[in-house]
Amino acid sequence: MKSCFYLIIYFLIIVFTNACVPDGPDAIDVLDLVYTNFDPSYDFGTPATYSMPENVILIDRETVENPGTTPPFADFIISQAILDRIRSNMTARGYIQVNEFNDPDLIILPSITDGNRVFYEYDWWFWGWYYPDFSPVWDWVYPGYLPAAITSVETGTVLIQMTNPKELTSENQIPVHWISVINGIVSGSTGDNANRIVRTIDQAFVQSPYLTR
Repeated sequence: MKSCFYLIIYFLIIVFTNACVPDGPDAIDVLDLVYTNFDPSYDFGTPATYSMPENVILIDRETVENPGTTPPFADFIISQAILDRIRSNMTARGYIQVNEFNDPDLIILPSITDGNRVFYEYDWWFWGWYYPDFSPVWDWVYPGYLPAAITSVETGTVLIQMTNPKELTSENQIPVHWISVINGIVSGSTGDNANRIVRTIDQAFVQSPYLTR
């Protein structure tokens, strides 16, 4: 997983560098970057249902430094805009949303980084308050990567993970079959945020044609 995020950092550095040079872009949305990755061995046509929390969490430095605490939630309008767009795309791909206690085939976990280039280890405990039958000994496992990721991303970056709760391994790892990192889209005015959220989350699904039934 570290390799995955090092690639993300590379692209983000390019974006941030270009933003600082003279005669750079006039609008921040020009810098929007959508990264996706997936497990090519997983059949996304098999699962039929998914669940998703009612709020998007914020990952800030305080949350990172105090593991086990419930993360704060994002602004309601922003949170619902993200969830609604994910839901719209999942519905269009043939998936049905259910409650997390109704045995979903997939669980989608959206979060936003809050703070100036937060360094964090994206780990299980961010979701202990939500994930069904949660156990503190669990860990995520990403296809082809180490299970832990430590990196620095821009404030307002949206991270979306798609896990499979039914495939807990003997090592207490939950597979993450799809991931999307959307660079710094939560910034500026509410109207601008909404437009960028719609456009970039749609792009994440456009980049992921395998996500369909």
